[in-house]
Amino acid sequence: YTTLFRSPNPVRGNAQVNIKLTENANVSYQIYDLSGRLVASSNLGFYVQGEHTVKFNAENLASGSYIIRLQAGKKTETGKFLVY
Repeated sequence: YTTLFRSPNPVRGNAQVNIKLTENANVSYQIYDLSGRLVASSNLGFYVQGEHTVKFNAENLASGSYIIRLQAGKKTETGKFLVY
């Protein structure tokens, strides 16, 4: 799959990641602080091939930098975002 867009960055409140899946897959995400501690995660369920918007709430995250790891089936992609 391919990540298309992270919006907004920096994040305040809700954010989204638009993805394009090349095949059907179970999708989940994990959010880590820069020390590697898992701070949030969600199993989003089964998505069919195509473009989708994955939303997450960052309101409970302290200001700072984070890594989001998005998993679709056996594929994984990571990205960095800021919370302010």
